[in-house]
Amino acid sequence: YLSDHMLRLGIGVLLSYCKRFFERQFEKQKEHTKNIKGQLDTLIDNYLSSGSSAQLGQPTVAWCADHFNLSPNYFGNLVKHELHITAQEYIQQKIITAACHLLADTTMTVGEIAEELGFAYSTHFARMFRNKTGQSPQEFRKHH
Repeated sequence: YLSDHMLRLGIGVLLSYCKRFFERQFEKQKEHTKNIKGQLDTLIDNYLSSGSSAQLGQPTVAWCADHFNLSPNYFGNLVKHELHITAQEYIQQKIITAACHLLADTTMTVGEIAEELGFAYSTHFARMFRNKTGQSPQEFRKHH
């Protein structure tokens, strides 16, 4: 019984050390990436506006991480810690924002917008748009 108790205590201490180490890593990283949101916004906005998404597809977490010289997992954890949403969700928000601007400000068809934003199929774009905004791209355009 005593050895089980000692084992649990030892594991608890080890886990608390790991947690403190992990949190310290984020504190050190904060110094290097004070404005990760601004940098990430600029990176994704430039990618979407340059037409790269039409040729190369949507930006991915791995692509963004590569531009920050971080591993995808570490980058994802950093974004989650700083922005309180996953990196994938943040990228999708940026894509939906770009889609809203294109729907409101251009006469491009939904298929052309989907292609411009790197979607292989316009139905996938329409489904994601509806899930994120609660309305179809056509309904959005009609109201804006």
